[in-house]
Amino acid sequence: WYFRRTAYPVLELGLLRNRLFRTTVVGGTFFRLGTGAMPILFPLMLQLAFGLNPFQSGSITFATAVGAFAAKFVAEAILHRLGFRGTLVAATLVTTMGVAAMGVYSPQTPMPLMLSLLVVTGFFQSMFWTATNAFTFADIEDKDAGQANVISQVTVQITLACGVALGGGVLEAARLSHGGTPTLGDFHFAFWVIAAVALVSTVIFARVPAAA
Repeated sequence: WYFRRTAYPVLELGLLRNRLFRTTVVGGTFFRLGTGAMPILFPLMLQLAFGLNPFQSGSITFATAVGAFAAKFVAEAILHRLGFRGTLVAATLVTTMGVAAMGVYSPQTPMPLMLSLLVVTGFFQSMFWTATNAFTFADIEDKDAGQANVISQVTVQITLACGVALGGGVLEAARLSHGGTPTLGDFHFAFWVIAAVALVSTVIFARVPAAA
């Protein structure tokens, strides 16, 4: 009887009635579903389809970390300039374009071009994380901040894992269509599919009020 009277739910889903919180959770879900597999699929493509060794692959993918690090120095200024809606729309759209661009890379793609696009992709992906970490609590009262944080973090971990499963599943389905090992075309198809999923987040964040 005591526990029935005093127990609280681990996840207070009623907080999803708050429009901005709900938008951030749903929009972020599509974004992470579309980008969750990127850190795995891209280096795998470099090794299996480009013929690079793990060190060479890692040296290229490191470019996204450079962009992500650079974003932290200007994130606050960009948020003040564009607002949360503008920042989230730009961050999700440019990151989605970066994922789609991975669907056209080939061993003949100039390395400076590839590295530049990876830096830009990492920059805007980092802007998304910075913006949503704050925007999650835009219309949440202080007393509900703990519960909102739990829902947000649980959603992040689940959707990132599902994003890896989605990207890997699409790649495997493409491979099974012809048998053998994954080809460059299989990776390209996988990137286009997950980019299409991530693009849904741009549409969702575009509907956020400009003054939010």
